[in-house]
Amino acid sequence: MPTIVSAKALDQLSPTTHTIQKNQIIAYFSPVTLGNEYSATPLTTGYYRVLLKKKAHGQYLVQDFYIKSKSKQSDPFWLSQTEDLHSFDPISVTGTLKLYYPTGELFFTTQYNQKQQLIGPSQLFNRKGQLLSKEVTYKDGTIQSDYWYSPNVPALKVKFNKDWHVLKAQGWDPHGQVIPENECFAEKSLEPQNQLDPCYLLMNLLNNRNQALAEEEQ
Repeated sequence: MPTIVSAKALDQLSPTTHTIQKNQIIAYFSPVTLGNEYSATPLTTGYYRVLLKKKAHGQYLVQDFYIKSKSKQSDPFWLSQTEDLHSFDPISVTGTLKLYYPTGELFFTTQYNQKQQLIGPSQLFNRKGQLLSKEVTYKDGTIQSDYWYSPNVPALKVKFNKDWHVLKAQGWDPHGQVIPENECFAEKSLEPQNQLDPCYLLMNLLNNRNQALAEEEQ
């Protein structure tokens, strides 16, 4: 059973220590449905985080697990900011980030550079390992997001810039019929005033589906 380390004890770790004792629990997090809130004390459901290693210059190798099954929720990943040790959505991740379903199948994968910038691609899979969504960030700052209803059944493809201005979009209904181009993000914004825009509704539907997958069997 991993030991529990308080935030105070963590801050007192020697900055010159290259590694520390493995398998020390440093945080608990509530389920997605309860906001992934941090807790210093054990919870009955959600996740817990184990500190595996601390480098001399302040990088932390951590890994998250499901509380109920004790199966891994992530592969080990690096954090470079101490405050992120108690955040379920850290902003200082470097390297590859892989997340898993409680039953062990790969759920999500992405990659960050040493400046914590997303270099992707970010990919989300169903339990059969089939791709359901993919997002690629290009050097010019534009982002391409692609969604599928099911493997090889396209739902939405949208390219936009950092200001959420839509550069190109194409959508399909569940029967494979193309949504007319002049109706798909017609205002050229990911947050249109017309919230009945069919591609805006479709993107929300697909993001909610992806969120529901993340909430399964916590």
